[in-house]
Amino acid sequence: EVSDDVPLMVNMRGNRSDNFCCQDLLNMSPSKTGFCEKKARSVLPYLFPCWFKPWKQRFLVLVGGFLYRFESEFGVKVKGVPIPLDSISISYRGECMFEVSMIRKVYRFKTDSEQDAFDWVKAISARKSEAIREALGHAPLDASTRRANNVANAMFHKKLQSERLDAESSLSLSDRYDAAEPNWSLTDIHSSSHRQQ
Repeated sequence: EVSDDVPLMVNMRGNRSDNFCCQDLLNMSPSKTGFCEKKARSVLPYLFPCWFKPWKQRFLVLVGGFLYRFESEFGVKVKGVPIPLDSISISYRGECMFEVSMIRKVYRFKTDSEQDAFDWVKAISARKSEAIREALGHAPLDASTRRANNVANAMFHKKLQSERLDAESSLSLSDRYDAAEPNWSLTDIHSSSHRQQ
């Protein structure tokens, strides 16, 4: 038996994994589920609309302190990383769309109807408030939801660490490039031209 306090990558069936499947979360009585379309962040759909679609269908599951995205309700792996509710803002954007914003990223979703978009905004807002209360110990949290939160939190922080390392390595590469480049100033060029005369 795995402790609820240890953020191991464990699926709800107890198998060691770096992910879990949609059915595990659906068995936990989520606050809301359903298909939405997620707007692609890449420029490729706009450059090559014949090959890349600007909107991708995703099955969303709102449970515990996270919003999960899957390809379908039978998905065996979370798409991207779970979105932590305690660090988002949610807003309705019109035309059946809602937006989930974090400091580092913005997710835009489109639903089949205005009412469904409103329902998602309401459900995510309510779940966010409850998740914060649960995290502070002011509301009860069952063991399976706690475990799902721990797994999702570990996945999210693993992604942040990976992005941080990528940023640091690109900075160190640019520092090496800058060090290899000659650093000429106008004074150097002017004094060099006087020496040649």
